[in-house]
Amino acid sequence: MKESKITPEKQNLCSLCRVPLPDGASFCPHCARSIKPWTRQKAPKPLQKKFLHIAALVTALAVIARLHLTSCTVSGWKTGVLAYGTTWVNAMDCRFEDNQVGFCFNAEGTVVTHTQYANNEFFHNGTAVLLKSVPAESPLSFPGSVFEGTSAHLRKKNSGAFENGGVWRCFAEAAKVRGIEVRYENPAIALVQDPVTREVSGVVATDAEGNEYTIKSAKGVLLACGGYENNLEMQRDFHGMDEVYTAGTPGNTGDGIKMLMEAGAKIWHMKNQTQSGGFWLGIKVPEYESTFMRNFDMPGNSWIEVASDNTRFYNESYGYHRQHMKYMEYGRYVDLPHERALPVHLIFDESTREAGSIASQWLSWPTTTEGYTWSNDNLAEIEKGWIIKADTIEELAEKIGRDPVELQATIDRYNEMCEKGVDEDFGRDPATMAPIEKAPFYAVSITPTLVATTGGAKRDTDGRVLDWNENPIPGLYEAGELGSYVSNLYQNGVFLSEAMLSGRTAAQTAFGGESEVKEVVKEEKTGPAWADAADGEYTAVVDGLHDKIEVKMTVEGGKLTAITIGEGRSEMIITDEQLAEYVNAVIDSQSTDVDVIAGATVDCQAIATALIQAFAE
Repeated sequence: MKESKITPEKQNLCSLCRVPLPDGASFCPHCARSIKPWTRQKAPKPLQKKFLHIAALVTALAVIARLHLTSCTVSGWKTGVLAYGTTWVNAMDCRFEDNQVGFCFNAEGTVVTHTQYANNEFFHNGTAVLLKSVPAESPLSFPGSVFEGTSAHLRKKNSGAFENGGVWRCFAEAAKVRGIEVRYENPAIALVQDPVTREVSGVVATDAEGNEYTIKSAKGVLLACGGYENNLEMQRDFHGMDEVYTAGTPGNTGDGIKMLMEAGAKIWHMKNQTQSGGFWLGIKVPEYESTFMRNFDMPGNSWIEVASDNTRFYNESYGYHRQHMKYMEYGRYVDLPHERALPVHLIFDESTREAGSIASQWLSWPTTTEGYTWSNDNLAEIEKGWIIKADTIEELAEKIGRDPVELQATIDRYNEMCEKGVDEDFGRDPATMAPIEKAPFYAVSITPTLVATTGGAKRDTDGRVLDWNENPIPGLYEAGELGSYVSNLYQNGVFLSEAMLSGRTAAQTAFGGESEVKEVVKEEKTGPAWADAADGEYTAVVDGLHDKIEVKMTVEGGKLTAITIGEGRSEMIITDEQLAEYVNAVIDSQSTDVDVIAGATVDCQAIATALIQAFAE
């Protein structure tokens, strides 16, 4: 461990606050900084635990006391150190490790008694520093401190989200410096695309009131809007799953994929299951769109998972292998069979409840991003009704809608194999098996969940979106998870690399390597193309199925009143009755966005193209 750099020759001034020191002082009377050299030594665990119990008591109860921690290790606590009320608390050269919260500020009054916490180490905490109440204008400072393996380094209470990660902060600052406008409340709903050239020149978006408007771009549109992990309909269509939720961002609903399809892009990788592990095991609760990930290393051993028929259905210890919730079958890793076994419940007893959190603290979006911390003893989640509690297995079965006799038989069989020390049914590791026998008993629903999808449009190495003929769609680009190159290969942080590389490449292709972003032009959506046209007759000639088609249109008072076909009518497939039906639909709606006639699609599209071309200028 490290030694203090303070030497006797330098003891005339405190190295931290620079206040003169009395002769022979061992600590600064102003800031309590230790003066004498020291060597950090880790206490034996029993002694360490005893000391920390005392320290926690002092910190919590002595509201006017001074507490200075130097060279301490604080590990395994719900809250390592609590700076409460007007308590004077300082920590320097300390190690905070494996705590739910490392250091918590919950101060009162108008000032904080101390604001500098130097040379501390925060390793593998749920939240390193939690700010419940800090009524001070001067910023808290952690010079020389190290933060590693933490779900959140710094978090404000009730902030709704953890502080954004370093990569995001870097990009956000870069955008701010360049004057780039970021609109979080204006979702794009469609691409602006020329029906003839197929060139993409902007997007249709909505404002806060739901009004549509058009944003035009001189050099193209780059889509980087993620996958469809939070779109159950698309999950059913492409993965064939009736029930699956996202463990990642709830904002990824496949909107970009829909726009790409409408633009005629070649779609690929839609069925790929990312993370090289496909679907994981999640706990879905009504309060959050994203799931809590079920703990990989389930605390305690007195638990099983049961399928819809109230029986065990796989080797539960496969989860311990950390193969991204896959298991080996016929020489290859396949998804755990949960989606074929739904509804699935995790059944456990009081021993497992006490052993620790059943939810992952580092892979759960509600925790890492929205600020909820699953309790270590699971009591808060029981109180919320997320975990079902009962005094007997029979009562538990009734509460979760299962047959009590069958569920009890499954548990009896499992307990019998625990006593034998061998899982005769599925080969679960005996080291992970303990009988389910200590009341009360608990159940929580387990559902398939996933972090990301890689589906989207196929793109070339320049970031250009390709159509089904492998030709670039002019002005349309793509980057990141949407249409990922990586496909079924391992993802996680690889997505960040791909997003940065593919985004930079696409931007360079679109903007010619320019770093300066031009101001976009906002145009309000005013109506159909002919709305501002002068009264009169207009003509456009377009390609039909077999020959050119002459389409004549009449405008009166900004409205389309008549559509007729001149030359080329004999080459069209559409009948007179069908033509009248389509024309009337266009005139009635004053829009080309109407259903085409089955069997005469090309003819209808030709008429729509003529209407756009005639009023393009």
